[in-house]
Amino acid sequence: MELPRFEKSLDELDSLGEKWVWFLKHAGDLSVVPDELKEPEELGQALESARVSAFDEIELDNYEKRLFWLEDQKTGLQRMKEHAMKKGLEKGLEKGREEGRQEGREEGRLEGELRGRVSALFAVLAARGLALDEGQRARIEGCDSLDELDEWLVRAPIVESAAGLFE
Repeated sequence: MELPRFEKSLDELDSLGEKWVWFLKHAGDLSVVPDELKEPEELGQALESARVSAFDEIELDNYEKRLFWLEDQKTGLQRMKEHAMKKGLEKGLEKGREEGRQEGREEGRLEGELRGRVSALFAVLAARGLALDEGQRARIEGCDSLDELDEWLVRAPIVESAAGLFE
């Protein structure tokens, strides 16, 4: 294909090859990269390079200053994003720790109440002279229900035997 004979306009370009031919023919005349040629990225970059190559010294200096400014802005935004993510992570960890502490306190409180009731139940049964076998002792010690322990504590003073506690 000869460049002088290539007469298609931008809106008539059908293939990537035609876009490259159009670029080679018109690169020196461009002041901006046409939207139709920004894809693929390599073609847009080539057009931008061709456009910049036509700059005089002052235009090139201004262009480079603008690129540095844009890079500074991107770096600043990236730092802000990283800082925000770090702060968010710290807040999330602190909230998780606080929830964990609260949950731990609640579990500790429940465990203390369970142990207290188990001890009280053993004390009532011992005071009444009711002996527990290993299975009964294990059942009481393994109980994790305050309601069930409360029921056994109510029955303990009136049952005839330790087995009657669980009936």
